[in-house]
Amino acid sequence: MLDPLVLKLVSISFALLLLLAAVHKWTAHDAFRRNLAAYELLPRAAINPVSFAVPTVEVLLGLMWLIGVVPVVTAVASAALLASYTFAIGINVLRGRVHIDCGCGMASLAGREQSVSWGLVVRNLLLIATALAATLPASDRTIGAVDYVTLVAGLLAIVLLYATSNQLLSNGAAIGAWRKRRD
Repeated sequence: MLDPLVLKLVSISFALLLLLAAVHKWTAHDAFRRNLAAYELLPRAAINPVSFAVPTVEVLLGLMWLIGVVPVVTAVASAALLASYTFAIGINVLRGRVHIDCGCGMASLAGREQSVSWGLVVRNLLLIATALAATLPASDRTIGAVDYVTLVAGLLAIVLLYATSNQLLSNGAAIGAWRKRRD
């Protein structure tokens, strides 16, 4: 059983992740459409509809995490969405196409690209496992006032950890590119 505070922490974290990803895809829609095409996994005719469908699904899932609509369905659907991203990244890394931007959004918000890598695959697998862990039943414990302080601190820690891991993945890709140019 999960502590209800842990479930709330996971729910809010996924809501923020998905809503921010959707905002990025809407505000940089042309770049997102180019990223989808660069993966070379969809027929050309599907690129435009998928470029609108993906952020729409992210918004819906983000809102579902926030308001707690059928938590098991929300968690499984989020894991499935992340699995599709992970599959696309993994296929392109296996193809050796590591020069393409993952389209994840967080790096490009800071004005740089984040190339696909095995690190992103691992990160997404951890996110999938976390989403699926949210399908476990929550205990009956009620959340008290002190728990909300813990919740805010936990959210801050998760945001910092996620940002740090993205920066490390981005740095690793950049260093790899520099080394290849020198060789």
